[in-house]
Amino acid sequence: MAITIAPFYNVQYAVGPGQSNSRSDVLLVQYMLFNICVNRSGPWSGGHDLLGGSILIPESPNGRGADGIFPYDGRWTPRTSEWISAFQWTCNQRGLGMLTVDGKINRAKVGWGKPGAPSGGWYTIQAMNRVLMTMNPDSFSRLPTLGDLPGDLRADLGRFQFSHYDGPERL
Repeated sequence: MAITIAPFYNVQYAVGPGQSNSRSDVLLVQYMLFNICVNRSGPWSGGHDLLGGSILIPESPNGRGADGIFPYDGRWTPRTSEWISAFQWTCNQRGLGMLTVDGKINRAKVGWGKPGAPSGGWYTIQAMNRVLMTMNPDSFSRLPTLGDLPGDLRADLGRFQFSHYDGPERL
């Protein structure tokens, strides 16, 4: 029987403290985290919730609860890493790990099906894909076409990349 494998959305370079934090990679992380942790409506409603509810972190000193991941601006801040760490910690607590709680998103060297992180666990980006796909498989498969996706990210995700997982795409 023929099958279709769900797409896998990956960063090209790591996101987090001391990383390159390329705009497109940060946009992907911001979009995924906001829709996993905060926004449970629109294209992401109606599916199964692996995490059992929203993940919320305390408001920042200036009072903006989702700053660092929303609005989507492609800029990494320490607050972005706080959201990443909260996601990692929650996944570990709810049996979706083991993820290293370090506030970083590394490029996964493997997509679906098996852990591949140097720690022997899962890459955080693998867990993010799994949670979003479970929330709404239809929206997940059409992610590059969704209206709430930032335009530059839509363009980047609309191109298939057949690259090695050890560095940038080489044509």
